[in-house]
Amino acid sequence: MDQLPALIERFTAVGATEARLAMPPATPGTLSRETSSTAYRMVVEALTNVRRHAPGAARVEVTLTPAVRNPATHPAPALEIEIQVVNDAGAAPATALRTRRARDGHGGRGLNALRERVQATGGTLSYGPYEGGWRVLALFPQTRTLPQETT
Repeated sequence: MDQLPALIERFTAVGATEARLAMPPATPGTLSRETSSTAYRMVVEALTNVRRHAPGAARVEVTLTPAVRNPATHPAPALEIEIQVVNDAGAAPATALRTRRARDGHGGRGLNALRERVQATGGTLSYGPYEGGWRVLALFPQTRTLPQETT
């Protein structure tokens, strides 16, 4: 997770899509090593999918937000980190490779495999159309709490 700022910088530098990261400074330290690795992989997969499936996207927002588990769906409330990667729709048409892969039944397994990996950490992963673009959303359990901000 400490490497997310550099990942976002590289993603923006090599393409036309601008990526932005919003992450509280102490966030990486709240996740276990395994969860942190999976969270980083989730962002890599989402950015890769933007390049492949939304090549004309103008922007990608990567946001990490502390959250509290919903007691209606989880019996014991716990602290989580919500990671959201949202891109706009973009204007470029589907590439011939993408069209051929869809027709031949190739591709499309990355997010399903990632969901299993996220679930193995105790988290959840969802994805789909969102506000005219696409969103990948994960909730990961925190192992340590964020330090309180002082004013």
